Amino acid sequence: MKNQLATNNSPISVSAHLATSHHEKIKKSFFAHSILKGLKTSIAIINTQNEFVFASDLLLKNFGYDTVEELVGKKIGEALKCVYFEPKMGCGNNKICSSCKMNSVLINDENANRAVVLDTNMIVNEGDAIIEKNYEISLTPIELGTDKFGMLTINDVSAVKRIKHLETAFLKRLNDQIAKIKQFSMVDLELTESKNDLREEVKFIRHDKIIELEEHIKFQQLFSEAQNSTLTICKEKLNSRAIFESLEKDFKMRCIEKSVSITKGLEFEDFNFYSDKNILTSTFVALLKNALSASSDDSVIEMSATLLNNNIIFSIHNTAVMSSFVQLKVYRNMNGIGTYATKLFIEKYLDGQVYFTSIEGLGTTFYIKIPLVIVC
Repeated sequence: MKNQLATNNSPISVSAHLATSHHEKIKKSFFAHSILKGLKTSIAIINTQNEFVFASDLLLKNFGYDTVEELVGKKIGEALKCVYFEPKMGCGNNKICSSCKMNSVLINDENANRAVVLDTNMIVNEGDAIIEKNYEISLTPIELGTDKFGMLTINDVSAVKRIKHLETAFLKRLNDQIAKIKQFSMVDLELTESKNDLREEVKFIRHDKIIELEEHIKFQQLFSEAQNSTLTICKEKLNSRAIFESLEKDFKMRCIEKSVSITKGLEFEDFNFYSDKNILTSTFVALLKNALSASSDDSVIEMSATLLNNNIIFSIHNTAVMSSFVQLKVYRNMNGIGTYATKLFIEKYLDGQVYFTSIEGLGTTFYIKIPLVIVC
């Protein structure tokens, strides 16, 4: 007889009554209840409808729940606070779900009687922030009486993965910039005095690469501090026009290399305000780098600055368009450290928002919205 288990594609949850009855059954089993509740690891029990019916105290603590009853009846993605979970579709049925591999630990006819172990990453809501989490997850089939369940072990390895990835990315970019500086230094040495004009151009390019290197190191320092919640805010008087002119100067050579120009948008207001220069500048640099990378030759990147309802709204626009799949992964730190970091900087430390639009025929625009603090 075929195992009567819920499939991955079934978006319809069974009634809360079934999950509750499973929960009560585990509670009545003194052995099961005592062992599971006190385990010093994040463990949950799911039924064959892939709904939580029990969880260890550590799992409750790690995922911000006060009582196990808050979890009973929730699907995996819902319980772990996945931003892409949709009640009507269930867990594992959204477009992005294939990249998180969670389908592999959903109980179905294929894995009803076998253990599953995997590494996965998931975009989740954590307080007011949206962050990426990396988990090591295992599913072990268990039985209690005549009922079948799955025991989920969930280990958060985000910090370890993040450090490893950041070290790799940082060293790669550092080596790339150093190699470029060495290349132009060698060219400078080989040029004769009769080619002074060319030597000056090489020196200018080399200086630009040093600026890029400094930007990268400063960005990495800020990002590491932000990730560790040790970043200190230092607000000072700033000016929208001065910020634009500084960025335009720093990106001049990079724009020449791609025949791309950075200009003020039609809505650019000149105003003073009060904010953290390092955080704001690093955010603009990261978004401008992305825009420059995405832009085709001879295109224009526009930067705007406006005041609206006691808020400052900066925007950076380019003509390229992101596919719907890329848009879903914009803020994943494993695929886009720059955009992930800008959201962390602005939303956690400057009480603002980062959002974007990417529309065929109109291009891509990233917006930075922060509260206006006026400087007299």
